[in-house]
Amino acid sequence: MSSILSLMRLMKESDHTFEAHEHVEITGTTLVHMDYHAVQEWLGSDHQHIEYSDFEHTFVRYGSLMSRDQRISTDRIGHFRTVGYRPPRYGRTAVFETDLCGGAVCETKGCGVGKGGMPGTDKNNSGLLFLHDALLEVINAQILNRLFLTIDVDIRCVPHLGVVDLGFDFPQKENSGMPVGTLLRAGHARPYNNNELPMAGSVEAYAKERVESILNDHGLTTSGYSTGIAACWEDGCLCIRHGGKRLDIAAEHILKFGELHSIEPPFHIFPSNVQMAKTVSCDPLYARLVDLSHYKAIVFTSGYMTTLVDDRPLNIAALAQITRRRKTPPNNEVLQYDVLTTRRNADDPRFSEINAAFPNWLDPEAHENGVVLEALKLTAGIRLGGLTAKEVAIQVEEFVNICFKI
Repeated sequence: MSSILSLMRLMKESDHTFEAHEHVEITGTTLVHMDYHAVQEWLGSDHQHIEYSDFEHTFVRYGSLMSRDQRISTDRIGHFRTVGYRPPRYGRTAVFETDLCGGAVCETKGCGVGKGGMPGTDKNNSGLLFLHDALLEVINAQILNRLFLTIDVDIRCVPHLGVVDLGFDFPQKENSGMPVGTLLRAGHARPYNNNELPMAGSVEAYAKERVESILNDHGLTTSGYSTGIAACWEDGCLCIRHGGKRLDIAAEHILKFGELHSIEPPFHIFPSNVQMAKTVSCDPLYARLVDLSHYKAIVFTSGYMTTLVDDRPLNIAALAQITRRRKTPPNNEVLQYDVLTTRRNADDPRFSEINAAFPNWLDPEAHENGVVLEALKLTAGIRLGGLTAKEVAIQVEEFVNICFKI
């Protein structure tokens, strides 16, 4: 049987329904990144004779698709039409059967809202994807793949094939818009009904816990302070906050939750957010990761790590107490942690280039991590300097190289 994943085979392996929806081509787009090694992994060794120009044509075509419901201006709509398919909870991503190798399946992230949807005014409900977020996922995929290869574990990222600049901006702040793009990645089956919350004690839950633990050992995480769960006392009342937002949960329930896990308020819990393709195992460990923009360099020194599950109070599985004394990775021999970690924006040499392209986007006194700044710098280079896809690929590779000690 061919290694190419066809649409029919994907639907059979996925165990959930796909909603068909017409997508239209938008014009004025540009391929700004292609990972040839990821493309080879996607298509397999039998199809390495295909020319770069063929890939470029295909990725521009399928990376320029937008759902009908996105309400794109008619003067940007081209002639190509095709049907995209959306599994449950796929939001701004659709699955397409391409014209390569008899119908190899790819996914386009950032191709508009689903059927019957209404584009929102916030980036999270707009149906669109910032160009720098697409490049951020590409960079993270290469860093993670190299890390897992170096430490010899069978964890990889779903192949990230290319990035397309859609040629317009999404207004996000006063007097400042951000370029919009799409991310193309290999088609893959997701968990049943695309539910990322496994059952406690399942193979999937244990694999997610193992992946997060490996990341933590090297100073990386899928969690963060903005997604943490904190129980605290405010004006004499016990409350719980998720990502800073106060939840409507009675104090007695918070105390019962603490008793269940043998902890007392105040406490801070960091849920991991490892998202995986359907096929996974624990012995030996095997996983293919997807949705990578939230991976970052943070070393927590207090609180509790956990994996979110479907069948526990607050969706929280067992807690693992964090007992590190210093904000340095336990394993400090592989990654150049200072390249990846956060720093004051104004202190980074890339800040002036980013600010020239996107005024007021970055607060000079705020902190951002090194990978986000690199993705923003590349976006500025694409829009102001006309960086080509091959030039972007070279700069991504150079940045990934300096992220490693070995």
